[in-house]
Amino acid sequence: MPIRAKFPLQIVSVAVATFALVACSSGPSEIVLNEAGNQNTISVTGVGKATIVPDSVSIRFTVVTDADDAEQSSSDNAAASAALVSSLEESGVAEEKIKTLGLTTNPMYDYDQDPPVITTYKTTHLYEVSVDSVEKSGSVIDNALDAVGDPLRVDSTNPIVTDDTQARIVARGKAIDAARKVANQYAEDLGFALGSVVSISENTSRGGPSPIAYADAELSKGGTPPTEIQGGEDEVSMDVNITWEIADK
Repeated sequence: MPIRAKFPLQIVSVAVATFALVACSSGPSEIVLNEAGNQNTISVTGVGKATIVPDSVSIRFTVVTDADDAEQSSSDNAAASAALVSSLEESGVAEEKIKTLGLTTNPMYDYDQDPPVITTYKTTHLYEVSVDSVEKSGSVIDNALDAVGDPLRVDSTNPIVTDDTQARIVARGKAIDAARKVANQYAEDLGFALGSVVSISENTSRGGPSPIAYADAELSKGGTPPTEIQGGEDEVSMDVNITWEIADK
């Protein structure tokens, strides 16, 4: 007998709604009853979630200098950049965690003149720095600002997770439990048994954007409080699709 005769189409929509309640999570959910060849199957997608705390911070610094000529601007920038790198290393940042993203020297024009005239030359050195601790990232910023002064800008900070393996394990377990619970409920209520697992697939996503903090050169001057970066939380979401054979009870 075709499976659709035993399980009318409206059951599918009911299953989706029921699963959403049982899984206690948002996101995609699916119940599929089908007949592939001589094999009747039921497929359930369970959703599991786990929170994870960022363990490092990516910081973007920019060193900006201006001078009357390109050579002086570049030289001033090199000195300020050297002070930045030295400060970072003294704060415990490894050399391989300091990366140049861009270095430019460009003329700046006064466009009120006709024709426009060059007024100064600006040199910009953009760095990306990885700090292996959220807690110490604030002091890394303050030390850099003290060492470099006005030429230094803190463009952004981004708390990140370097290893989400354990969170994936937790989320996967929750997703499997949710899928199994719903499949067992349908088997019991509709009078069939779950057979062997035919297939399993999964999809992982990350949500809950981490906060972005900003700092400027005044943060470490004049007795103001030290910079603090709040790591917040991220969320790992795992969708696990499991297909079982449908067997007689």
